[in-house]
Amino acid sequence: FLNAARWLSKRGMHVFPLVPGTKVPAVRADWEGCATTDLDQVERWWGTGRYNVAVATGPSGLVVVDLDVKGVGEGPTGRDTLRSVAGEAGRSVPVRTMTVATPSGGEHLYFRAPKGIAFTNTAGRLGPLVDTRAVGGYVVGPGSVIGRKAYRLTSVDDPVPMPDWLVDALRPRSRPMANLV
Repeated sequence: FLNAARWLSKRGMHVFPLVPGTKVPAVRADWEGCATTDLDQVERWWGTGRYNVAVATGPSGLVVVDLDVKGVGEGPTGRDTLRSVAGEAGRSVPVRTMTVATPSGGEHLYFRAPKGIAFTNTAGRLGPLVDTRAVGGYVVGPGSVIGRKAYRLTSVDDPVPMPDWLVDALRPRSRPMANLV
């Protein structure tokens, strides 16, 4: 767990501990404000226990696309949905970005968020079985264990910039102002 937290921190990802075996923050204060790349703090946290590792996506400048599955062989997956969204834009899903396999059979694709756009978390906005984590969100990092199953790195590439088609699909939408009369 310590090695995973160090590895992520050295790549500029802000981490914080999760209660062992869970997705629950182990810090008492604001987890997003506590998340850090400071290796001394990482050593203090993970030197005292086998905490799972969380990556705070907002402070890390990341948008993580969470591709879920219903169950093995149970119809379309989040990856199928994302391929469809990319295909509609005449593009493909990048294959050389940091990718983590989740214990449920899904994946987390890590992308660098473009400067000047505050992406937020979404659930199903891109389609079925696809969520995103950005400002105000976190993901369980590689090396963490839930129910005896690990989050595993399947691509150690650094996160690539978000593709334009994904930026367009997730760009925050402005809301019309209410009629003030």
